[in-house]
Amino acid sequence: MTWRDHPHHPRSRFAAALIATAAFALGSSACAAPPRRVAPRPPAPTPTSGTALDDPARVATRDGLITLVAGRDPIGLGACIGDDPDRAARAATRQSTLISESAHQNTQIAAVVSWVAAARGEPFVAVPRVVALTRSAYRARTAQLARAAVDAGTARLDEEVLAALGAVAPGTDLVYGAVELAQARLLADAEPASNTVFVSADDVDRPLAPDSLIALAGALVRLLAAQHGHGLPARAPSLVVDDGARAARTAADGPTTLLMSRFALEAIEPDAASAASGPVPSPLPHYLARAALFGATAGLERLCTLGHGRPGRAAIDALELDPPRSTAAALGFAAAGGTAPMAGDPGPGWRLVRQGTFGAAALVGLFEAPGDNESVALDHATERAGAWAGGTVHQWHDASGAAAVALVLMSRSDASVPLCSSIRLWSRRAAPRIAAAGGRVVVECPGRAVRVAVARDARVARALAAA
Repeated sequence: MTWRDHPHHPRSRFAAALIATAAFALGSSACAAPPRRVAPRPPAPTPTSGTALDDPARVATRDGLITLVAGRDPIGLGACIGDDPDRAARAATRQSTLISESAHQNTQIAAVVSWVAAARGEPFVAVPRVVALTRSAYRARTAQLARAAVDAGTARLDEEVLAALGAVAPGTDLVYGAVELAQARLLADAEPASNTVFVSADDVDRPLAPDSLIALAGALVRLLAAQHGHGLPARAPSLVVDDGARAARTAADGPTTLLMSRFALEAIEPDAASAASGPVPSPLPHYLARAALFGATAGLERLCTLGHGRPGRAAIDALELDPPRSTAAALGFAAAGGTAPMAGDPGPGWRLVRQGTFGAAALVGLFEAPGDNESVALDHATERAGAWAGGTVHQWHDASGAAAVALVLMSRSDASVPLCSSIRLWSRRAAPRIAAAGGRVVVECPGRAVRVAVARDARVARALAAA
C-alpha cells in the first residue's frame, strides 16, 4: 500500500471524489487488476508559492490535490485552481450549510447544485434529480457502470499490446480492474438520459459526508455540461488506439477537475473530508494510472494556459468549443503534420487484427516507467514524447493465437531529442520485463521513422520492424 492509497492519509481524502469524476469517467478501462509488482511512487512536490489561498491547512490540501491530479506542478496549477476570477461574481457556498450535522440532505444538495451553476456560469436546463443510495447499493451500481463502460474485446486487445510493451503483466484483466477500482472509489455519477445524479451515502436519510459532497459536485458539473451539449460517449476510449478520443476528453475532464477542486477548497473544511468507503484497491501499473488521470491533468493544464493562470468561464468555453485533436496537442505541443507508414510484413500465417493511432500520451506512460518500473524512468519524459509527429500501432495474430505488436512512429524534425534516441533508451530499460514474458523487442530508425516490434520469435519481430 502506498501513501496514495492509504484510506486515512490526508491526501487520500480527495482521492475518492477525484477518481469518481475524473479517472472513472475518463475511462473505466484505465483501471487494471492488481499488478504483480508495486513500483515506487514519487514524493510529493514542493507547494507552489504565490497562491491566493493563505490558510496553511488549505494550502496543504491544495498541494495534496496537485499531487494527486498532476503528480507535479510545473506551471503553478495550485494557484491556478485556487485563483478563481469569477469568485467575486457569486456568493461562495458556506461550508456550515454543507457539513453541519444538523443540515438536511436536501439543503446540502440544493447548495451544491447552486454552487455548480454559479461556478460554471450556466443554469441547469432542467433541475437535476439527485438520488442517494446506501454504500452497498451504490457499489452494486458501480459494478454495472464499469462493465458497461468497457468493451471486453477492446480491453483484451489493449492488454495484449501493453503486456507486449512491458507496461502491464500478461493476463491483466482490465474489466475486472475497472469494477474493482470503481467499487472502491466511485462515489457519484451522472445519468444524463434521466437527468439524474446518483450519490453514495452512509445513510440515505442523513446529511451527506464531505467526500460524497465533493463527488456530487463533480457529477453535477458533468450533468450540466451534458445538458448544454458537451456530454461524454458511453464507452471508454481504448488505452492504446483511441488517441483522438483520449485527447477530446480533456474538454470534459479538465473543467470537471478544476471546478470540483475549487468546490473542495471553498466549501469543504479540509479536516472534515472523510476517508473513502469500500476496500482500498491495489496500486495500478504506472501506465494505467497515468492514463486514468490524463484527461484531468492535461485538461487542467490546458485551462490554466488558456486562462493565463486564472481560468474561468471563458477558458472553459474555449476548451469545450475547440478540444485538442491529439494527445500531443493536449500536452501543449504544436501540430507536426506527420503520417506514419505501415509496419513490415510478419510473414505467412499472420493476420492483422487491429491498427490505430499510438499517441504522445501513450509514450509518456511508457517513458515514465519502462517495464512498469518508475526507478528507471527516462528524464523529461513528457518533453521526449513531444517529439511525436504521428504514430500507429499494429496487432497481429497467427493461427496458434500468438500475438505480435508493431509501433511505427514519426519524429519531429525540430525535436531537441529525436524520438529514436528516446525509444532506444526505453527499449533497453524495458527489455528485461519484455524478455521475462517471452518477448523479443527490435527497434529500427530509418530516417525520421521509428519502428518498434515485439514478438516471441525474433525473426517475426525483425520482419515487422523492417522498412
